[in-house]
Amino acid sequence: MTFRVNPGNSQNTCHILPCKINYDGAVDTTNFAVSGSQASFRGRPLVGRTVDLHGYTGVVLEPDTHRVARKFDTLTVWGHGVADQDTADRLQELLTVSRALSKTS
Repeated sequence: MTFRVNPGNSQNTCHILPCKINYDGAVDTTNFAVSGSQASFRGRPLVGRTVDLHGYTGVVLEPDTHRVARKFDTLTVWGHGVADQDTADRLQELLTVSRALSKTS
């Protein structure tokens, strides 16, 4: 599989939400930008924890072309009322294992 990077795609933070949203189209998010680690979705409080990818770059791919639509170097993991500590901890462990494996190969 080949991934093609579109020139000029911007760095972003990827958000992992504790819900399913049945929509996959474009959205103008300028009016809904979240700064900080607290927000709400349909009246329910959300608390986020940011996970730094420490030198790794995540990508969002276009479904049909496999072109890189966006790149990100941080993830924000959101939970209902409290940060989703379990998912954030598993991500940190995965990054630690990945770094250790890349040092030995």
